[in-house]
Amino acid sequence: MRKISVVVIGYGNSIYNLQNFFELIKERRYEDVLIWHKKVGGYNVEDIDLKAFFEIDCTKIDMFRDKIPIYRGILLDEAEFLRKAINDLCVSDPKEFREIIRSIDPDVAVLAINSGEEKTSREYARILSEESISLINMTPEKLVNNDTLRRSFISKGSLIVGDDLMSHAGGTILHRYLVRFFTERGLKVIKSYQLDVSGTLETFVTLDEKIRSLKRDVKSRSIEFEGVEKVVAGTTDYIPFLKDQRISHIYMEIEAPMKKIFRLEVKYWSYDGVNAINTLIDVIRAVKTSEDENSKDPVSLERDIEIISAYGFKYPPKLMNIDESIKKFEERFIYSYK
Repeated sequence: MRKISVVVIGYGNSIYNLQNFFELIKERRYEDVLIWHKKVGGYNVEDIDLKAFFEIDCTKIDMFRDKIPIYRGILLDEAEFLRKAINDLCVSDPKEFREIIRSIDPDVAVLAINSGEEKTSREYARILSEESISLINMTPEKLVNNDTLRRSFISKGSLIVGDDLMSHAGGTILHRYLVRFFTERGLKVIKSYQLDVSGTLETFVTLDEKIRSLKRDVKSRSIEFEGVEKVVAGTTDYIPFLKDQRISHIYMEIEAPMKKIFRLEVKYWSYDGVNAINTLIDVIRAVKTSEDENSKDPVSLERDIEIISAYGFKYPPKLMNIDESIKKFEERFIYSYK
């Protein structure tokens, strides 16, 4: 089976950790990486081949260009908070991006730019759709949930999956599991909130109220679907010295028999960068498998977009509860290929 060629748009914390992950894989240090699904759709982790990155921060381009090529990315938005955080911008234009993409001819593109770049995200998606390259949208921008855009990918025999990558073991998935536990025990979760603080650039960008509102709605919808009446979840502040570390505080009120109220508080420390790896490598392999098998079958492509998006993202076009999303994903992309 041939390699899956991948380009990544945005070279942030998660992608830096993904690159380091593949370095460990090359050294066969499997005990250090903790792979969740060894094989997805017949593809091993070693079959993923990172071909290039696109980035707008000149510092990152200069620092990492000796490994995998890093090209200048597009920036079409005002992105006030982002421009404050990046002192030296290296920006390209859509025409140059298209030319480079054509020369690389990847199987899959991963969109990993910062939140709030709405126009930029749509332009990347438009170009990739026209070039018949499948897209994985890690950002909260509603690309997969745009019916016209989704159909444009399917018409070219490619996929678009998203929106907003679900961390492998982050605060949102933990919150969903906690809600699921109580509802499956016959209790009612009546109120819940989740507050997150971190020191990443993505967290800094989220200080913009419009972006904060977008991300809060995405997280809250994801958790609410598991069976909670009222929920608010989202990033609350940027604390530089935390760097990659994320601290999540979860509070829940649960109605028990005889109208008694149980209360739960959880404080959870995790790291953003490594938390994206397992979800992302599963999604990349599933997207390529679907592309291999269904490029001329729009109905099957639509089905796979729903399954992959529900499994790996907070805001899929069709929400499923956790158990259902994992079961459907594993039935479709894992058990059939053993």
